[in-house]
Amino acid sequence: MFDWNRSCSYDEQQKRRFHTTGRSKLKKLAAELALPPGSYDLRSNKAGIAVSGEITLHITAFATSRIGNFQSPWSITASAQCWSIAVAPGRS
Repeated sequence: MFDWNRSCSYDEQQKRRFHTTGRSKLKKLAAELALPPGSYDLRSNKAGIAVSGEITLHITAFATSRIGNFQSPWSITASAQCWSIAVAPGRS
């Protein structure tokens, strides 16, 4: 299981696990939200060695507000019809 409280700074294996796990969780979230194909995309920014980077589920057409039960913390920001959901380690 991925340790969401462990830092990714200067730890390439942890950073790789973070990006793999984060993408997987966001794919499950898209399925739980019943988002139609083509209405969202997953974006990954690994950034530099000193930071975790980020994985974002970018939703262009949001049809429902139900969010499933996941173990990781989520940061959600909304603007009109465009939503971004990002996940990062060490947040509570």
